[in-house]
Order: sequence, then structure tokens, then C-alpha cells
Amino acid sequence: MKNTLKGLLAAMVFVLAGCATSAGTTGQPQRKVNAVAQGDSIVVSWQKMKGDKARTAFVVMRNGKVVTPKALRGTYRYVDRTRRQTIRRGCLLMPEDVTYTVKGGKYSGSFKLLGKVNER
Repeated sequence: MKNTLKGLLAAMVFVLAGCATSAGTTGQPQRKVNAVAQGDSIVVSWQKMKGDKARTAFVVMRNGKVVTPKALRGTYRYVDRTRRQTIRRGCLLMPEDVTYTVKGGKYSGSFKLLGKVNER
């Protein structure tokens, strides 16, 4: 009985510690973002959150600079077609990591797309 209570208490502490670390420092959930290199473009997609309205406006940033000409409404996907000019030269691989950040509604999130130089 004593061992069972100790095990139960240890499990509760483990679960509570995991919940505290997953919430982050702000306590707000983060929007999940994904970026995939596809040919000469990078497809960026992001998670729809419960609080998003049908016409929530989103702004997509690459390495801290806005890449969308205007706010995107009603979509959860963006194709960054400027990869050839800004991220890679011709048929060379991406020389560096690229971070995409999506802001919109109450939530934001980011994704780091690894370049071949830093790929493990």
C-alpha cells in the first residue's frame, strides 16, 4: 500500500511538471507552423486554433521580415516563391537556416527550416 501511494504521488508530480513546462512562460498555447521546401518554393502551413474567426488575418515572416504583400485572410497556407532569389542561388542547396513565423489572431508560432549546411 505504501509503495502504491509513493508511485501514485511520483506520477502526479511528473504529470504536473510536464504540464507546467508545456504551457511555456506566457501560459498561451503556440500555433504550430510547418515549412517544407518544394522545388524553388517553400510551402508554409499553420494550425487553425479554436479562437480563430473565419476571416482571421495572418502575416507570414521570413527571418523576421514580412513576406506576405498583405495580410492573408481565411487561409492556413502560404507559398513563398522567392526562395530562388533570396534563399538559394540557382540549384545550390539552402546555405543557412530559415525561420518562418506566423502571426494572427491571439496566437503566433514559428518553424525553423534547416539548411543543408546545418542539417544533422
